[in-house]
Amino acid sequence: MYDSLRSLSCFADIEAITPIAQGLSQHCYKILADNRCFFAKTINSSTEVTIALSAAKQHFSPVVYYHDSKWLVTEFIEADNLASSKLCYTEKIITSVSLMFGC
Repeated sequence: MYDSLRSLSCFADIEAITPIAQGLSQHCYKILADNRCFFAKTINSSTEVTIALSAAKQHFSPVVYYHDSKWLVTEFIEADNLASSKLCYTEKIITSVSLMFGC
């Protein structure tokens, strides 16, 4: 997998590749390259790319930097899970409803 990632045309200089295994069903990686941080995952269908591109266009998901028949590369976003945040229950509901309304 690492050689496959290193050969993608979207990266000029890969500094680090870190596998992400928690809670994901596909091979996923955090990529430090070109002074930026990316999320790369293997894909099984073009439908996932279509959805990712559409969601990114509407600002519901990270920007798609690269895709082909095997890989989807987006901006890497590191954030806490709303469920485990220190917000009070009411604030969690307000945030959730606001996000759902936006969709």
